[in-house]
Amino acid sequence: MTARLSRGVGIPDGLPDVLGLAIRLHRTSGPWDLLLASAQLSTRVVLWPARGWASARYSSVTAYCTEDGPPTWVFAVPDTGQPRTGSTAALVDGDPLHFTLSLATARGHAKAAGRISLDSPTAVAEGKQPAFDPVINLPAELRMWPEWLAAPRRVAYQASRGGRSAALPNPESEPHV
Repeated sequence: MTARLSRGVGIPDGLPDVLGLAIRLHRTSGPWDLLLASAQLSTRVVLWPARGWASARYSSVTAYCTEDGPPTWVFAVPDTGQPRTGSTAALVDGDPLHFTLSLATARGHAKAAGRISLDSPTAVAEGKQPAFDPVINLPAELRMWPEWLAAPRRVAYQASRGGRSAALPNPESEPHV
């Protein structure tokens, strides 16, 4: 797995910002990019600025569906001990970061589904950061819900990569689990 924590809007340190947790799962069938943003988990989709990494609660904002399953959101909640500040510098060379992953349908309560551990946070130069794309890097058995949202997201992520001069990852060069 590859992960990146980021400040979404780029508001100065010390002020609340939408915080992001991007996760790439390296699967044998290809990468799966999950992009989570700080949000009000009770609403599933309302972005919510957080003052620090310890207080952020992350949501996929967009739900995922299988052919016959209900729309399901992915949540990540940090364990205790994470930096109280929202500074990315507080993450570098710090203690491991741990998150509990949960899944929730529109009317259901979140149910624990797994854990993520980021054992060695390091700084990566802006041009060297991985380009995540949750529209292209999605398992074939899943689709975004609502489906109409996939087209504008595809355009947005393509523009984001262009603005950062980032290329799509080469799945053949990535490690698989």
